[in-house]
Amino acid sequence: MAFRWRSFKEIVRLWVDLFDRHNLLAYASAIALRMFIAAVACALFALGILGAAHEQQLWHETIGPPIKPKVLPDVFAGINQTVDHVFSSSSAALLALASALAVWEVSGIIRAAIGALDEIYETPETRPFWIRFPLSFGLAILVLCAMLGAVAIVWAGHVSGSFGLPILILRWPAAVALVAFAFELIVRWAPAEHRRVRALDEPRLSARRGRLDRRDTECCSSRWSSTSSFGPTRSGRAPSSSSCRSSRV
Repeated sequence: MAFRWRSFKEIVRLWVDLFDRHNLLAYASAIALRMFIAAVACALFALGILGAAHEQQLWHETIGPPIKPKVLPDVFAGINQTVDHVFSSSSAALLALASALAVWEVSGIIRAAIGALDEIYETPETRPFWIRFPLSFGLAILVLCAMLGAVAIVWAGHVSGSFGLPILILRWPAAVALVAFAFELIVRWAPAEHRRVRALDEPRLSARRGRLDRRDTECCSSRWSSTSSFGPTRSGRAPSSSSCRSSRV
């Protein structure tokens, strides 16, 4: 029991040191604040889409009833009035403003994730801002599409008809797959240097070095055998691997 407790304390100490070394709490706080603001912008964008598509009953029948018993009556009345006001004023200008605000806030999350992943991978950020900002905007659009698609798939489980049961069964795995795809996009393309690519390249580089060393050894052996047959070299020593490499180049 004492050994297990000591091992547990060592693991906790290791994680605390890693969090302190890479400033992960600071990045997590920045990402959480950005996510809160982005959630408001995404909710406004989603309500604008529902209003433009004339799907107000989705709020009144599916989204609103589960929220009503969890908040105070006056609070829900204010939320309901706000949603009805968004529905009544849904227009192209509102959708454009909500979408731009959502993309901007999610891109801020992506940029914070870039800094956190660079700290975790211990790689310096060498990309200029005119590369990082377009990359964050592109990833933000893809992540927003994946998240909204996951929410739409979950809500699609309430449809009726012959396809209602298959959609009800498959909606959660499909939503989880979309969310995982969004996180994979961030982890794969956000950092300056992806650790998986580096891990895959290391065996190839070591194998290439081994092949070059074997070729150098064979070259030196062949040249030494030829010089020993016709006489010693001027220096009286066997040719080195560097001379073999320079002669091959």
